[in-house]
Amino acid sequence: MDFAFTEDEERFRAELRAFLADELPAWWRGMFVDDPRVFPETRRICAKLAERGWLTMAWPREYGGQEASAWKQAVLFEHPAVRSVAIVPMPDAKLGERVCAFVVPSDPAAPPALADLVRFLEAREISRRKLPERLEVVDELPATASGKVQKHVLRERIARRLAAEGGSA
Repeated sequence: MDFAFTEDEERFRAELRAFLADELPAWWRGMFVDDPRVFPETRRICAKLAERGWLTMAWPREYGGQEASAWKQAVLFEHPAVRSVAIVPMPDAKLGERVCAFVVPSDPAAPPALADLVRFLEAREISRRKLPERLEVVDELPATASGKVQKHVLRERIARRLAAEGGSA
């Protein structure tokens, strides 16, 4: 197994390091959150990151991102009823796959409805074909010891559930 960075990844790493060396003030490394300089400096850095498309790397290119695969999670995390989310493909007899959102609600007693999430995403001009068509509310997302969501477990879970329900989405 090759764990080396690709040429493109190495270029990006070098570009990011140069950016940080040029943009971060000397005091940043030892700063404290209550330092009055932090908020305005953070806004300035975020604006610079956004100009380069790095602030929203996981977003689609059409929305200023770099089209990394997890963009929907970043958008859905903005929804006040969502504490955590994972988007996975679910099997579909006609289309091959459709979109399923596994959501850990902020308030388990008041989980979001699929229609609410879809309206929320539509208001952010997310392409219709990228909207979740099914919502699975869960207490927690399966994760590795390091905290990475195990999406393969969720894909298997939704496939089993659909099979038990008698088909695909």
